[in-house]
Amino acid sequence: MATSNELPSEQNANSLSDAPLAKRRKTMVPFTDELDFQLIEEAQARNPFGEDYGEKTQARAGVAVAAAVDVGGRRCRERCNQLLDAYEAKQNASERRSGPCEDYTPKNECLAELLEMREMEMLLKNDKKQQKNQQEQEDGVGKEKQENHTSSLEQRDGVAHELDKRKISNEEKRFALEQRRLELQEFRMEQKRNERLAFIDMLKTVISKYNS
Repeated sequence: MATSNELPSEQNANSLSDAPLAKRRKTMVPFTDELDFQLIEEAQARNPFGEDYGEKTQARAGVAVAAAVDVGGRRCRERCNQLLDAYEAKQNASERRSGPCEDYTPKNECLAELLEMREMEMLLKNDKKQQKNQQEQEDGVGKEKQENHTSSLEQRDGVAHELDKRKISNEEKRFALEQRRLELQEFRMEQKRNERLAFIDMLKTVISKYNS
């Protein structure tokens, strides 16, 4: 009887050892500066913010695949938003200080474009929501429907005007960044020239003392 009681235990042990291991949770990819730049560069090129509802996750997954980053659409969205929030906070802080613009970089240019896309999506989303609410209020109403339609058109014009202002503002920021980059480049070149001239003067002094 003791032997018969031990057999099931051995069988269970064998079955457990032969059973497939439980699927482990996928390791989260550590983002680096290089991966971040690849991600936002692809996001800028593909603009997942412009996709219809229900297709955004798939579009962001396509961004991750194109950037060769092993993450899903949700993780791609979270990381992009983290980078955009940090960039926006840095820009706002810089504007409040009224200090010099930060050095121009391709990454900052991509972030500025991507931030503009996200803001445009939010404006259009709010506009659609307002239109839907207005449509519900306009059902069964004659004169008020026409008036609300006019108001909706005015709101669209307002949204378009706001987008134009934001675009001009971003263009001015990019121009300021480029100008600052050129100024820094010119300053470095001038500094190198001065260093070379100082070195030449020093050599002349040494040679003059040696000859004398």
